[in-house]
Amino acid sequence: MEKESRENQTRYQFLHDLITETGEPLVKAVEQLLHWLGFEEIVNLDETSPSIKEEDLQIPLENGLLVIEIKGIGGTSADSDCSQIQKIRVRRWKERGDFNVYGLYIVNHQRYLPPDSRRNPPFSKDQISDAEEEGRGLLTTYELFKTFFYIEKGFISKEDVRASL
Repeated sequence: MEKESRENQTRYQFLHDLITETGEPLVKAVEQLLHWLGFEEIVNLDETSPSIKEEDLQIPLENGLLVIEIKGIGGTSADSDCSQIQKIRVRRWKERGDFNVYGLYIVNHQRYLPPDSRRNPPFSKDQISDAEEEGRGLLTTYELFKTFFYIEKGFISKEDVRASL
């Protein structure tokens, strides 16, 4: 039982990291969850292009490109944190010569608090409104964490989650 417990802890460490980490460990945890969801081609730009300090992950889609910025912070996101992905999104539009680039900001906010004690959602009405107007996504790692278990219990499917992202 101890061996099985250690194996499960190692196998699902990414779930713990989703709600506790920042920096590269957090990016890797999100990347692992996205692979688990069925995204096959995920480009970790911190690994492939470490000199470019823009988005963390890119996912080529049938209908475009998803660019993802990931942050782990002690508080809640400033407006500039939430909107940074839009600047990156516009750069990718120009590079690709196409507007089919989708932006997603993922945050592990108030990471020193238990997830249920955090301000959820951590985004202000203006931040949400701005994201809706610009067509970019805002998401917390805690929502991703809970989504794992919703899928495992059969409440939603991986396909539904991929489509919503």
